[in-house]
Amino acid sequence: MAITGNLTVTGQTSAGYVALGPVATDTPTTSTLNFPLADNRANGVTVALGAGGTLSATFVGSSGATTTLLFDVTGYFVPDRSGATYGTLDPT
Repeated sequence: MAITGNLTVTGQTSAGYVALGPVATDTPTTSTLNFPLADNRANGVTVALGAGGTLSATFVGSSGATTTLLFDVTGYFVPDRSGATYGTLDPT
């Protein structure tokens, strides 16, 4: 199963990147969204979910840095006999 949506970063206290994935990791090999200091950034993404439908976010920046992440889910993919079916979600 996977979800799709819009990931936004805001209020970051250092430049860095965020990696979304099914499992948390201390050393992500890819990034989902890169950003400079003090700049709101967004990116449309599709990401696989982990066991039980979990989603993990890893923020990589300067030591002690923080950020706010927003993820607006717009749809989902569920496996079926043809591969996967996409379902949309209404905004709430």
